[in-house]
Amino acid sequence: MLQDFVEQIERTARDVMDGIHTALPGKVTAFDPAKGVARVKPCGRFTTLDGKSVEYPDLTEVPVLFPFSQTANVGIGFPVRSGDDCLVVLS
Repeated sequence: MLQDFVEQIERTARDVMDGIHTALPGKVTAFDPAKGVARVKPCGRFTTLDGKSVEYPDLTEVPVLFPFSQTANVGIGFPVRSGDDCLVVLS
């Protein structure tokens, strides 16, 4: 009986964790260099609570960040264009 309870708790925790996304691959669909933000289409699909498989919606006003060291005042930058692949980090 206790083993069944523990297994149910583990299944529930796994189900919750499967619904948490911390990073997704995406594709830049538009970029505003003046604001440093992009419109991004996440790749893939997700399943709704009623079981439907749907595409992720477009994300707007996504800040584009490049590696930069404040202490050394050095960084890397490059052009961003529509069609570029990216990694969307969610928090």
